[in-house]
Amino acid sequence: MKSIKVMFGLFMIFIYVGMGIAVLLGMFDWLPRWARYSLGTLFIVYGAWRCYRYVAGVDSRVEPASALHCKRQIDSSNPPYFSSPTKI
Repeated sequence: MKSIKVMFGLFMIFIYVGMGIAVLLGMFDWLPRWARYSLGTLFIVYGAWRCYRYVAGVDSRVEPASALHCKRQIDSSNPPYFSSPTKI
């Protein structure tokens, strides 16, 4: 199941960047010039953002592509939150 999510993520990165390039190259002549540049740039930037999230492992549903990724272990004796309210 995880490999399907990885493949879908990669597929969508290529779709967004490819769509941005297609819009910038004028494959959609019915769009005004300002809309072509705006949408093309937006698609490419969003595709780059998704690529960054994929490579950096920001998306918690997909393991990062980095081979040097190591998971942080949380020390149970010192939790990152307040375990009990203080008494007054």
